[in-house]
Amino acid sequence: MKKETCHPVICGCSPGRTPRFTEPCILLLLRKSPSYGYKLIENLDTKSDAGAVYRILRKLEKDGRVKSNWLSKERGPARRVYKITVRGKKLLAEWAASIKAKRDSLNKFLSGYEEYRGG
Repeated sequence: MKKETCHPVICGCSPGRTPRFTEPCILLLLRKSPSYGYKLIENLDTKSDAGAVYRILRKLEKDGRVKSNWLSKERGPARRVYKITVRGKKLLAEWAASIKAKRDSLNKFLSGYEEYRGG
């Protein structure tokens, strides 16, 4: 039986785990529309602390996966608005493929379990 592994560039994790799940969630939110950090934190379904989100954003920007610009408003402080890049869209697609493979593997396991369990 062939052992399934994650794509090492994507997460480098062992099968059965999806660490760094906040990263693809951020990329997906930015794929929908540019946003600033605090708004991303509010919209994340995962429970991530603000520091982790900003570290991920800085890493994504350093890697050319997102870019940011300062946006000044008449009221309130300037905000750094993040936008996904072409490289970020490619990484998001790789994440989606990896997550789908994990889902398929889990579904296969659960089907086998239900069959064995009788139900």
